[in-house]
Amino acid sequence: MIDHDDAGFLLQLGRVVGGQADWPELLRLLCGQLRADSAWLFHAPHCWGSAGADHALTPGFVAGLRIGRVYGAEELRERAFGADPLLAGSDLRMIGMVAQPAPAWLLVRRGKGAFAAADSARLSAYAPHLGQALALWAQHHAAEAQAMQAADLAQRMAVGVVRLEISAQRLHPDSMARALLAEHRCDTAALLRAAREQPLPVVLSLAPALEAVIVAGPIAFLRQTQGTLPPPDLIAHLLAIPRAEARLAHALGEGATLAQAAARLGLSIETARNYSKRIYAATGLGGQAALIRRLWAGALPLARPPGNAPPKASRD
Repeated sequence: MIDHDDAGFLLQLGRVVGGQADWPELLRLLCGQLRADSAWLFHAPHCWGSAGADHALTPGFVAGLRIGRVYGAEELRERAFGADPLLAGSDLRMIGMVAQPAPAWLLVRRGKGAFAAADSARLSAYAPHLGQALALWAQHHAAEAQAMQAADLAQRMAVGVVRLEISAQRLHPDSMARALLAEHRCDTAALLRAAREQPLPVVLSLAPALEAVIVAGPIAFLRQTQGTLPPPDLIAHLLAIPRAEARLAHALGEGATLAQAAARLGLSIETARNYSKRIYAATGLGGQAALIRRLWAGALPLARPPGNAPPKASRD
């Protein structure tokens, strides 16, 4: 049977894993239970202190310590040769626990007085639960980071995702899909009809410049058929060419002829020709067709900062 403090700690632990609280809050609760002045939780590459997030690394003196055993101040100071500021104070307790992807370590400190045997027992009882919670938190944190990366990539590519709920005749678009549908004023019912009536996958034209491919799920991926290039300043940085040449590369990449690009940028045809030769020499490309492939089919468009709406075509 668990007591009131145990229940409070486990409930708070669940709140941290669920995202309703953070680790410093849990450490402050633990300090209150143990009458400790401060506490640190090390789970590489993270570190949390009872005063807030910390940037400290897992201390070197934990090397060789046994997981699950509670260590006191004297043992810890001997291992650290008494020089680590973490070990200042009247009394200390430290315990290691199994967690993923690496072991974790909990250190509690008192400025005055000494910890009791019951405090060490409480740390021993809490350690397995804390290790499991850290492993779950790390998994959730990694999944969240992967989801953010996927969302960022979709934004950079201007790809929207729509989950289709056929039975309820409802659409569940993400932010980019909502922006694309609003921008092109699409008949969204066409997505549901196509998913219901046609074999998947199917490509569907929703507007003159917007297409969708519907795959199993059913899920629709939306993308503009008329994209935009990164701005000239970014092209200059990515291709390591001067901005004046990048402005010409941008115009050529949009399909303008050399004469059209020169007129748009206010250059003489001879200057534009010299710029184009420098561009091809600097990039190792063989002409405008190769430049267009590099600008559109390579990784360059992904360097464009993501946004919540379809990017507008830039003009020099």
